[in-house]
Amino acid sequence: MNFFLVFENYFEIKPFISNLETEKISNKLFLYKKNNINYYLFVNKTEGPLNLLDSLYFLKKEYKIDFIINLGIAGSIQKNLEKNRVYSIKTVTNINLNETKVLRPPIDTDIVLDQERDLLTVLYLQKGNKKKWKYFGDLVDMEGYFVAFFCDKYSIPLMILKSVSDYNDNINKSDNLEAANALYNYFVSNISYFQELGRGKYSLEIYKHIDFSLKNISDVNKLSSYLSSNKFSFTERNQIYNKIKINYNKSINNYFNNKKVLKDEKKNKNKGFLFIEENIKNKKRYTEKFSGYETVTVENYLDYFQYKIKRNYSNIFIANKKGSVIKHKPPKYGRKEFINVSVTNGYNCPFNCSYCYLKGWFRSDDIVIFANKEYIWSRMKKFIQNHEDKKIIFYFGDFCDALAFDKITENVKYFSEKIKDIKNVLIEFRTKSINYSHLIDMDLASNIIIAYSITPQKIITRNEKNTANLKQRLQALRALNDSNKTISVHFDPIIYYENYYKDYKSIIKKISNIIDEKNLFSISVGVLRMPKKVYKTIKNNEPTSVLKDLKKEKSMYRYSKKLRDNIYDKIKNELMKNFNENKIYICMD
Repeated sequence: MNFFLVFENYFEIKPFISNLETEKISNKLFLYKKNNINYYLFVNKTEGPLNLLDSLYFLKKEYKIDFIINLGIAGSIQKNLEKNRVYSIKTVTNINLNETKVLRPPIDTDIVLDQERDLLTVLYLQKGNKKKWKYFGDLVDMEGYFVAFFCDKYSIPLMILKSVSDYNDNINKSDNLEAANALYNYFVSNISYFQELGRGKYSLEIYKHIDFSLKNISDVNKLSSYLSSNKFSFTERNQIYNKIKINYNKSINNYFNNKKVLKDEKKNKNKGFLFIEENIKNKKRYTEKFSGYETVTVENYLDYFQYKIKRNYSNIFIANKKGSVIKHKPPKYGRKEFINVSVTNGYNCPFNCSYCYLKGWFRSDDIVIFANKEYIWSRMKKFIQNHEDKKIIFYFGDFCDALAFDKITENVKYFSEKIKDIKNVLIEFRTKSINYSHLIDMDLASNIIIAYSITPQKIITRNEKNTANLKQRLQALRALNDSNKTISVHFDPIIYYENYYKDYKSIIKKISNIIDEKNLFSISVGVLRMPKKVYKTIKNNEPTSVLKDLKKEKSMYRYSKKLRDNIYDKIKNELMKNFNENKIYICMD
């Protein structure tokens, strides 16, 4: 196999060609052989990204490239990273740090070792480590993104290793031999992993499909041998990779032991940054409420929100909504006698539902809270005026959880005052949170609807991480009902599993004993479905067994029509035993 080690600067390659028994092929290319691996060492000699790409294209024509490792020094914009320590790069982004502008979207590497970090590639030397830069990544270089771009274009497996030379404050010292020696020592100490990587016929292919650490190489080679001995076709191998991702939590051992597992995620992410746009009023209100976050003032939140870069951070943005706020719901959504409309009051939420369509909607999973209620109301008011003789429902909670931060935003109180005298207009706030207690003593307008998504505890535990449990949601419905609030219930999405009907039947009975008919606005019933883009995103990035029974139907992934109809019939019939049929509707089918 041919593994290519790519360096930008000559001093970075120097310890390698000085200490390894290399054969000089040209002034830029050297060969080191070890057992079954040919290690080609290429140095760009600081000739820049365009020359680097040209050279890689030329090498691809001349040689079979099985794997590329980009090695080099990098400046750190995180003070807690050690100098002369080597870090494995997970994501690389092309950026202009001085203008805090992402030039090209992030690219993930295929193989990591340990100490995973995010790399930023700049086009020219940009000195400093400003606080806001840390949001985008940890290390800065000038070539990593272009190597990643090449590998991504030609589906070549990629690893990037960077040795910290300084804290991005000594960028003119281009010959940091100490950091380069650390890079060489790291490579040599881990060369056994690279040797093992070359032994498996399908090991590199496996790494392209499933993001394991290289330290899992023995398990990967075990799977490779199994695939090879059984002579599986490419399609069959892909099906196995998908099973490992979806049903076995990326565990090869669990796959061989047929031990299906659920993804066990930490409930709380590390706190990251609180980004506040500079024209936000009463900034102190937000800094006090989110006191554990590092505050950064920015001109436009979109400069930071548009890309998912910091996987281990949970960031929050306080911004003003601009442009469109109103979006018509699909034709089969909601009660038919109303115009059903989404309102954008934020993006994402603190929960982590495995099936959430927002995973495919936004590149980033950071939370955005729009603070300018007045602007949002002005757009809603204009819509009402254009449909003054129509019944309208505005839905808060399609792009975020409507109550998760309501104690801070006070959206429910504000919009209740705005629509209390507009009888043909309703607003629904949909949630899975326990954040409702502040509403109990509030004198809400009767056309304000508080809606809860209800699923069995089995599904909440498995697929709705960090949300209120079933008992808490039922307690919320009781408290809201007892304080005469208008309520809606959403059995949506219903996720099919054995004995699902028994669980839903029990829940429906409990709810019928909680909610008075006079306080109930509607009950929706819908099954799990998602667009192709969302399905693909969840499958690739958040593997989960929730996708197991979904089939492609036109542009959507959903259960078969036979199964859907069976679910609708059972659940709706049970609901009609306890509630007015006019308040029950099938959603999106």
